[in-house]
Amino acid sequence: MHNVEYIVENYVRGNIVIRIFRDEMTKRDIVDSFNHMINVGILNEDSIGLITDISNSTLELDMEDLEKMVVFISKNKILSHIKIAVIGDTPSKILFPTLANFKLGDKFMPFSSVEDAKEWIKEQ
Repeated sequence: MHNVEYIVENYVRGNIVIRIFRDEMTKRDIVDSFNHMINVGILNEDSIGLITDISNSTLELDMEDLEKMVVFISKNKILSHIKIAVIGDTPSKILFPTLANFKLGDKFMPFSSVEDAKEWIKEQ
């Protein structure tokens, strides 16, 4: 989890957290990062969205990992009530977020830019 940067931006409706992964990332890294953000209050009841930028990282996930991530997100009180965007710069980095979108619905979307993701999160 040492290769993760967190940025919190405040808006009228609430906070948007931007999480930037660097280098290799696994399911454990993602879950640890979610837990860290919640435990230290980066993600809280005032949060309206999370943007995860994986453009500068390598995904080490398989379909079983994806299923576990979907269950983790859907059962978590904070994560299940915010919009989550994933930024990827290649088709392979968009594949897992696209599959998660099919399972989690319109609260989870892949994007190619942080700015587009912010606009989507800020929409009512």
